[in-house]
Amino acid sequence: MISNSEKKYPVKVSIVLPTFNQCHFLLNAIQTILNQTFDDFELIIVNDGSTDETAAILASINHPKLRVFTQQNQGLPSALNNGFAAARGEYWTWTSTDNAVSPVWLEELVRALDNSSSEVGYAFSHYAVIDDAGKILYVNRDQRFDLPTLLMRHTGNASFLYRSELARKIGPYDTSLSHAEDLDMWVRMAEHTKAILVESVLYYYRQHAHPMTSQQNTVREATKGVVTKFLAKSGGKFDIDKLYPGINSSANPAFERWKARIWLSSLGLNATFYCPVDAIVDQLIIALQDKYEQGLIGNIVLLYVKAGNWHAAAQVVAMFMQVDSSDYIKHLADILTRQAVNELQKIPFLTLNESSLCADCKGPRTQQQLLRNLAFKSSSSLTNELHAMETLVADWVNQLEDEKDHPEVWQTLSSYQSTADKNTLHHLILYLSELTSLPQEPKALLLLQILENMCLAYSNSKEAAKTGLQRLNKCYPNLPVLMGALLHLYHHDENLVTC
Repeated sequence: MISNSEKKYPVKVSIVLPTFNQCHFLLNAIQTILNQTFDDFELIIVNDGSTDETAAILASINHPKLRVFTQQNQGLPSALNNGFAAARGEYWTWTSTDNAVSPVWLEELVRALDNSSSEVGYAFSHYAVIDDAGKILYVNRDQRFDLPTLLMRHTGNASFLYRSELARKIGPYDTSLSHAEDLDMWVRMAEHTKAILVESVLYYYRQHAHPMTSQQNTVREATKGVVTKFLAKSGGKFDIDKLYPGINSSANPAFERWKARIWLSSLGLNATFYCPVDAIVDQLIIALQDKYEQGLIGNIVLLYVKAGNWHAAAQVVAMFMQVDSSDYIKHLADILTRQAVNELQKIPFLTLNESSLCADCKGPRTQQQLLRNLAFKSSSSLTNELHAMETLVADWVNQLEDEKDHPEVWQTLSSYQSTADKNTLHHLILYLSELTSLPQEPKALLLLQILENMCLAYSNSKEAAKTGLQRLNKCYPNLPVLMGALLHLYHHDENLVTC
């Protein structure tokens, strides 16, 4: 066995927690990290010049995994860079004071990278969005890690883990891009690595009510800076082969480039407020030269109009009228003369679905991702755990078969309170999710879905479980087994409040 002194890295994971004047969230954020089922980590807290009770709270905590650094207020990118400068882990991640993490956050992300090839340097997961009170608003399962989507339709990666070697290779967070420093980092990483998505909700991102308009504008300008910085590397233009590196290995590279340019313009329709429209139009002009399609001219017009540049749109149509006198082009010219936005939305455009791209050119939504049940099958040491879960679920389903309320089953689940228990419940949710994705007879499927929601209730989110059970209750009203689960859940909440 290799001792810690012989290991290349003193710890497996370094977590940086930058904090500034959020003392009311700080203890909870620290506790959710210290409650991790994966134990080989260090927590580096960077107090970025807080003027509230942050310093006193940090001084009161004595924990061997905790390292605290204090600096004058310099902003998030600087706090991250200073934190990671002290990091000693093989893998790095960071979180914010007002967010929280699942007990198996590190365990699942570490497993994803450990079981991936070296070309995969970044792991990420789904996350739940919560309000100021901690109530789950929705679950975000739309994460991506390919260059076109990051640049044009940034969906946000709140839960992530990456190799420290990759971070050192591409450099620190850009302090000039505050409020979009993470997007800039992911774009630079996506240029050098593949990513793997873990299909589990491992993180809780707090969405504060009524964000300031000034902050929204700051984020928008910073995002524009990220895209401009990326384009500057190739003379202000998109390099389609760089965006879609699988093109050259496809059966028909020329045709794949043509389709990729159209798909890029489709993404660009949602990014006209921060992506230079001329850079997207350049790609459509090339596509028109390769294969003329009238609908592409409509795409160009719509891009310019969405960016508020009616004059440029009219110039494009006037240019094409010299070679194409069709009714389609004349109709476009008439719409632009009258600036009839509603009519513009109704004209035929040339659109492609991402599924039309060749397999190697599609955004790596999964990038050979781990299936949910791989969490149990990737390690022989977990075989017994999987067998135990199969047995436990089978026993519960057998008890619920008569569709009576069965309070003893729900009482057993509500007694799962320790960190180890919550880890078991989380694995049960993954296992049940896998089962409910397979063909099942309706009665068995319903029982599995009820169990999945009850495991969710006592692992991390009673509100989400209530919503799920109430949705089922609309389809199966007054079913005793379902009513029993709901009654127990609400009654258990009342007991907790009473206590």
